[in-house]
Amino acid sequence: MTTATSAHRPAPPTASISDDTRFLSRLELTLNGMQLLLLGSNIRDDNTQLTVDLTNPDMYFDDRLVMPKDTLHIVRTVFLWQGNRVSAHRAA
Repeated sequence: MTTATSAHRPAPPTASISDDTRFLSRLELTLNGMQLLLLGSNIRDDNTQLTVDLTNPDMYFDDRLVMPKDTLHIVRTVFLWQGNRVSAHRAA
């Protein structure tokens, strides 16, 4: 009896492809590999725009604090424009 195996593996369920365009179902924004902290979010009444306010956690290098929490304010806006989903980021 022999067992055949295939090197082909199905794509993970994190993306789909349509008309040669890859659509991501997850996009993660990190700072130096660390997740950002959620300050708050808001959705427009007509559901066409999502705004998320984020900040950085305490960031250490060689056990020394190099960037205290709340140093950066990052605004992520996701909106619909001409039938497309657009994502914009702004840091201050």
